[in-house]
Amino acid sequence: GLRTLDEFHVSGGGGVDCRKACRLESLKNLEHLQVCGIRRLGDVSDVGEAKRLELDKKKYLFSLTLEFDKKEEGGERRKNEDDQNLLEALRPPLDLKELEIRYYRGNTVFPSWMTSLTNLKSLDLHWCENCELPPLGKLPSLEKLSLLIMRSVKRVGDEFLGIESDHHGSSSSVIIAFPKLKSLSIEVLRELEEWDYGITRTGNTVINIMPRLSSLTIGSCPELKALPDHIHQTTTLKELHIWQCRLLEERYRKGEGEDWPKISHIPNLHIGL
Repeated sequence: GLRTLDEFHVSGGGGVDCRKACRLESLKNLEHLQVCGIRRLGDVSDVGEAKRLELDKKKYLFSLTLEFDKKEEGGERRKNEDDQNLLEALRPPLDLKELEIRYYRGNTVFPSWMTSLTNLKSLDLHWCENCELPPLGKLPSLEKLSLLIMRSVKRVGDEFLGIESDHHGSSSSVIIAFPKLKSLSIEVLRELEEWDYGITRTGNTVINIMPRLSSLTIGSCPELKALPDHIHQTTTLKELHIWQCRLLEERYRKGEGEDWPKISHIPNLHIGL
């Protein structure tokens, strides 16, 4: 059976040539699908159609791209709740490895299934304009995370780590947020001002953040004031790219910036363009 379907364009029905665009349900019988990209999800008006697809039963699916639609200039776009209900209904199988979501306009939260993808290695959230960041620190297998154009995100804080602050173990222990994350890219979050955490320990429990991070890119975040302490303290970081971030560039400028000593040990540094 068909294993890879990168460009499945959904149609809203009617007399559409199905070679170019089809009903979502026509994916239902492709049970061997491994790689799937579904575009133009904005054309799906019936959430039931997404549920009937039973994406979570496709046991071979390891890579999924869900693309809603770019905003039409001057065009009327459907309601945000429609995107939200649709994405909730497109629950992928639990052992999905790669997920990309683009142009999603649901309100504030991502679907509840996202943090249950315990085998997810790579996640791209691009142009999800109304959303806050989900508690991705909970994902035990995540190695690569890319966040692009999320204009509702003003701060990255404790919620991102996904750690309950009332975690009181009687014996001392360590909780690791983002235990396997190696590559993190945060680009064009133009409203982002703060990236820090209030929580460094909870009860007797120490919190360890991104212990394996080796590559960090921060681009076009002009309001971001500083990087969090765990970035300064990490010994695993091999590359740091900072571009079009005026406040950060000043702070980390070679030899002059107040925080230059905190990053000067990183082997591959690119500060500014």
